[in-house]
Amino acid sequence: MKRLHLVVIAALALTATVAEGQQRIASAVQPVAAPVVVLPRDASRASAMPDAAPAALKDAPAGGFASSGFAQFMSSPTGRVLRVVAGVGMIAGGISMDSNGGTVLAAVGAVPLSAGLFDICWLSPIFGGPLKGKDIRAAKS
Repeated sequence: MKRLHLVVIAALALTATVAEGQQRIASAVQPVAAPVVVLPRDASRASAMPDAAPAALKDAPAGGFASSGFAQFMSSPTGRVLRVVAGVGMIAGGISMDSNGGTVLAAVGAVPLSAGLFDICWLSPIFGGPLKGKDIRAAKS
């Protein structure tokens, strides 16, 4: 029973920290100016992207990760419910294991649970997309 209390307290602390972090990030993020490319006069019509650029950069979709099918599904109502159910299942499974591994599983379950409840995607910023689900849905191509 003591472990259950610790996991619940940790999950509540994490969700409060997430909400505070979102507000802090939103107020701290400032637009970044695009780099300026200076071309010689005779190359004024040349492409600003060199030929040696990786193919992944040239072929990347305009919306990036946010416009991918995976991101669109996970930000949809069905994807949010799936994340909440997965988080609750991981927490319940971790509590039922009654071991150190179970405690870790229950703590890790707070990640998809918080993502589903607060309509955010923890993986999107890692891949260059927005954090908020609303912004991901708006990037639909």
